[in-house]
Parts: sequence; C-alpha cells; structure tokens
Amino acid sequence: MDKPYEENEKDIESVMRWLAINDPERATREDAIAVLHDLQSGFHQMSHSNPELLMKLRSELDGNK
Repeated sequence: MDKPYEENEKDIESVMRWLAINDPERATREDAIAVLHDLQSGFHQMSHSNPELLMKLRSELDGNK
C-alpha cells in the first residue's frame, strides 16, 4: 500500500503557479494547501465510490511520466 500523501513545497508551489494563472485572487500559500487537501479528499472519496475510475486515472498519469 502506498504511504499517505503529505503536501510538500514543490506541490504547494506548483498549485500556487496554477492558481496564479487560473484564479489569481486565490494564488496564496494557504489556498494552495487547501486545494491539495480538497484533491486528496476527492481522491479518497473516489477510492470508495468508484475505485475503477481511480485506477484508470492513476494508470493514465503513470503512463505520462
């Protein structure tokens, strides 16, 4: 089993850059961390409600590396 996700500086900075382009008013460190937590929660919910879709998304993302 994979270890639980913990946000890190690289991810926070990436989300801040994304927010700066897509939602400049929310391009703060706090909002970036909130986005990461929301994503984590959404993927956790998906693991219970639609695990097949989650595995498909993961394999697609792994294929893009």
